[in-house]
Amino acid sequence: SISIPEGVTNIGVGAFAYCSGLTEVVIPNQVESVAGWTFSSCSGLTNVVLGTNVSTVGNRAFVGCNNLLTISVSPDSPYMSSHAGVLFDKDQKTLVAYPSGKYGDYIVPDGVTSSQAYSFVACPSLGTLSIPSTVTNVGDEAFYVASLRSLIVSNSALNIAQWGFGECWSLTTVDFVDSPSRIGDFAFYGCTSLIEADLGNSCLAIGNHAFDNCTALTNMVVSGSVTSIGAWAFNVCIGMTNVTISPGVSNIGSNAFSRCWSLTSITIPSSVTNLGSYAFDHCARLSGVTISNGITKIADGTFNYCGQLTSVTIPSSVTNVGDWAFFYCANLPTVVLPTNLTKLGYGAFYFCTGLTNIVIPGGVPVIRTFTFNNCYNLVSLSLGNGITNIEQGAFWDCYSLPAVFLPASISKLSPASFDNCSSLAQYVVDPANPNYSGMGGVVFSKDFKTLVCYPQGGSGSYTIPDGVTTLASMAFIRCAGLTNVVIPNSVTNIADGVFYQCNGLTNIVLPNGLLSIGDSAFHSCLGLTSIVIPSNVSFIGEYTFEECYNLQSVYFCGNSPGDGYVALFNGTSNLVVYYLPGTSGWTSNLAGAPTMLWLPTMIIPMEGSTRPNPFGFNINWASGQTIVVEASTNLLSPDWQPVQTNTLTTGYAYFSDLLWTNYPNRFYRIRSQ
Repeated sequence: SISIPEGVTNIGVGAFAYCSGLTEVVIPNQVESVAGWTFSSCSGLTNVVLGTNVSTVGNRAFVGCNNLLTISVSPDSPYMSSHAGVLFDKDQKTLVAYPSGKYGDYIVPDGVTSSQAYSFVACPSLGTLSIPSTVTNVGDEAFYVASLRSLIVSNSALNIAQWGFGECWSLTTVDFVDSPSRIGDFAFYGCTSLIEADLGNSCLAIGNHAFDNCTALTNMVVSGSVTSIGAWAFNVCIGMTNVTISPGVSNIGSNAFSRCWSLTSITIPSSVTNLGSYAFDHCARLSGVTISNGITKIADGTFNYCGQLTSVTIPSSVTNVGDWAFFYCANLPTVVLPTNLTKLGYGAFYFCTGLTNIVIPGGVPVIRTFTFNNCYNLVSLSLGNGITNIEQGAFWDCYSLPAVFLPASISKLSPASFDNCSSLAQYVVDPANPNYSGMGGVVFSKDFKTLVCYPQGGSGSYTIPDGVTTLASMAFIRCAGLTNVVIPNSVTNIADGVFYQCNGLTNIVLPNGLLSIGDSAFHSCLGLTSIVIPSNVSFIGEYTFEECYNLQSVYFCGNSPGDGYVALFNGTSNLVVYYLPGTSGWTSNLAGAPTMLWLPTMIIPMEGSTRPNPFGFNINWASGQTIVVEASTNLLSPDWQPVQTNTLTTGYAYFSDLLWTNYPNRFYRIRSQ
């Protein structure tokens, strides 16, 4: 016991907290207030008597006093009263504090209108609680972490404040004889044993997180009186198999039913005008969704990770499908998009691997990045006239798609729009398109001056039409089946990343008219072993030959491209850079690769092979160079005489000697003119 000295009028916050040996407290009449947490965790305390002048008892004043059986008040107190050991205000309209040690069921007396915040907090022995029709308000955390097992509510005007019954882990049933007007935020959060909650027919709103983490809840009927289901209201109700949302509900908040793993179907009534983002996120067993006419937007992530979703009905009222709306709905085979749709968000159908066909209406001006990423069973795509822009990565990894028809409205297209579409064999361009033309399955600018996009399913050799001047950025990106590209002399510009990751490309001849090669133009061309850079090339971008692991020789016909490169040849290990005599700016290395003088070579028949008649050999050197072949009959006293002069128009020439049989010995050498 304790003795409080005369003159003390206020007992401060936590004054006697954790005094576990304290068994009884009598608070004298001069004390006017007892602050919050004053006797918290006084585990031995069994009885408290309040003096006549105590007018205020703070929140959680007796929390954790698990053996406290009675809180008594002097009958002469003008402020407080006690009934059956429970503390009330004087006229018993407000229940102030319930002693934590009281065991069993409790019926709140008729006439009580409110329960003070934290009034039953952490009561470990509470059984069934009956709240009469007179109670209109349950304060914040009034029953937080109480051992309450069942709840009976009899007032339709009741407002359950936030965390009112939060984390009442033993609570199994809630019976609303008359529905509460509002279930507050976190009202039943974490009531992990709650299996049934009948909201009745007059509840108006379900607050944010109201039943969040009620993992045992199996069934929920949201009546027509409810107008709003708050954000996260039923989040992680993993045992919930059935939800009925009655007409009348207008708002379903963000993440309202996220991670309801056992939910198999849902019908959203026409009264719903707002369907919040991620409302059914990670509903792993959700197989069927019906959205009634009235909703205009399917918000971001609404059905994110609904992996078993096989059927969804999108009404004609929907004009906007948000970002990631159907992300990873891997079993969704088909979706009918409404004809008046105006927006498809980023990643809207990302990883919908079961999707086989899609029709995108012309009212959607832009198909965003990742919209149909990894839809690798997509075999049919219809793009409506009105679509103007297909962003990079919009159809990434749709590797079953065989062909794409581009409508007349398309004005912006990137080769990366259909990146990693390895079965894509052709593009077909509407002849009425004012921006692009099609020929042989390839997309060109309208005037055929720029090659815009080559289908990634193309294979073998491809000859670029004469007259093309520019290969657009990434034009041949990841065309793994392409082995050879013939580039006409009209091409002056190879833009950034044109042949990026063309792993099968083994042979390419750059034209003499070429002026510039962009960044990463030949990045990761694993089949490339050598390449000749024409003399007119004045610009070579960074990373141009990065990760060309098998590249051994780069031959420059002109001057050095200069210093300052960091990763021009990054990832190559056996590369040698060759340059012609008479060119300038060369040092012992270029971007880390050693340099050597590029001299003409003679390729003569191998020993044991059939000797040509007349005798001859190939001469290899830079295109446009002039070679003089000289002959002599005696190496001890040589008299070299020119016998033939050749200009190597294609980088090589063949020399043959009709008179070689006239000499017992004849020796040959080559030199530049």
